[in-house]
Amino acid sequence: MLAPRRNITNGHPGRVRVLCTLLATMSGVAIPVQAAVAPTFDDLATILRERRVICHAGAAAPLGLHLDTLTGLQRGSSNGTVATPGDIAGSELLRRLRGQSLPRMPRTGPPCPEPQQTALIEAWIAAGGERAVVVPGTGASPLLRRVRRQSTPRTPFDGPPHLSDEEIRLISDWIAQGAPDAQGQPSPLSVGARIPLEGIFTARWQLYDVPLAVDAAPRIRDNPVPGDNVEVRGAVTRDDRILATRIRVR
Repeated sequence: MLAPRRNITNGHPGRVRVLCTLLATMSGVAIPVQAAVAPTFDDLATILRERRVICHAGAAAPLGLHLDTLTGLQRGSSNGTVATPGDIAGSELLRRLRGQSLPRMPRTGPPCPEPQQTALIEAWIAAGGERAVVVPGTGASPLLRRVRRQSTPRTPFDGPPHLSDEEIRLISDWIAQGAPDAQGQPSPLSVGARIPLEGIFTARWQLYDVPLAVDAAPRIRDNPVPGDNVEVRGAVTRDDRILATRIRVR
């Protein structure tokens, strides 16, 4: 059960700066800190819906490609991935929208995405899609795991000095309470956002204190057992779980 909510940043401007510095220095930061907001899946979904590409939804989605959810886009179709993080030229979704591969999307014809809309999709792919740095309410947050030395590289990158136990506790409490903003409003959950984890398997499908959900066909290498140091790639689900899509022994 989460602790009673309180605004942990009130009266602690120095600590607020610590949080902002940490978030700004993490790659793939999910919470903007005095910076332009990067494209999100919601931006893409709006474009796809407007341009009639959102027919890739439900049980009848062509080739099993679901473009109505971030997880569906990341999984791709029965022919493989359609949006490879960081690979603009090789991302089939972008090629189909531009008419570089056939059949062009949307298959029903115009209206096709405008140049600025395909540019936004390109920017999202170039940035590596969406990665979670803070997962509100859970200890799976990569930010927290890095300051606790449960994952590498340790944060802050330019330490020592590293954070004190009190500063780490402050961040832990902030995340446990939903990562609220200055007005006390909890951060939205980034459903489908990719999340990297590493550490010791303390039980089957559990990494330290973080339980993992496993779908029907995760990619598992080396048959890890409790006690192994493992690397996990997963995604945030709607019920605050981490769905493991790849697990391997380090």
